[in-house]
Amino acid sequence: PADEQPVSPRAVFAPRRGVFDESLIDLEGSHARSQQQAALEGQGEGASPPSAATDSDASFEEAAAAEGMSPEEAAAVKRRYDGSEAVDAELWRNTARKRDRDGALAASFLPQEAAEAMYLLRCLNSDVSRVLDSARGNAAAAAMRFQFWHDLVSRAAAGRGHPHPMAVPLSVVMARFDLTERYLHRLIDARAQDAAMRVGDSGGDAAAGGGSYRPQTLEDLEEYADATEGSLALLALETLGVRGNAAAEAAAGYVSRSVVLANTVRGMRLHASMG
Repeated sequence: PADEQPVSPRAVFAPRRGVFDESLIDLEGSHARSQQQAALEGQGEGASPPSAATDSDASFEEAAAAEGMSPEEAAAVKRRYDGSEAVDAELWRNTARKRDRDGALAASFLPQEAAEAMYLLRCLNSDVSRVLDSARGNAAAAAMRFQFWHDLVSRAAAGRGHPHPMAVPLSVVMARFDLTERYLHRLIDARAQDAAMRVGDSGGDAAAGGGSYRPQTLEDLEEYADATEGSLALLALETLGVRGNAAAEAAAGYVSRSVVLANTVRGMRLHASMG
């Protein structure tokens, strides 16, 4: 809505207790826009956001279930939205360990504040990387879901409400560390381009299989690495207070490329089986 005003998370980070503790971000002001976006998102099967953007128990449970959370974790997220209880950072750490074990392990070596932020960002990266699979290979549905993630990041950066369980903690993390929003959008764009290539190489439907979606050159793979793992590495530097340090950013880039190259070699058998 035109008259909607940004709402500050008024975040207070409590590292000694290992939790994010902030006042509730009001979701009511963004209800209309959220409802429209969620309706678009619900057109495909397996959509991760709820089919209706409300703050009812059912909506939160559906969204949390789509994220693979247990009933206990879903209840914790609901309490977070109610403002009655802060969600322990263990929620995102455990989720990151389930979905991105390597990334979660790397994050665990960071100072506690930075580690807790990176667990959340690793969960976001995992969700975005699974968009095409959750859309059952449908290009149109996948495009809407990538746009959904762009919108979520934009609203989180602005301190605006959103029905997705990750929105509130993401807004808190971005405000606490003044994270660069552009890095998250770049990550989403890279995943979207990868998905588009997968669909294109399999005749318009990635679910049909038989298509190669591997980068055609080493330079292509390095660009993909810079946009995905590289973006996460730059965000990790920001959680440590490192900005504008050319040497640190270059080192992060080399490490990120090495990670992607190693993962590519590790997944060679899978890629070969897909053509």
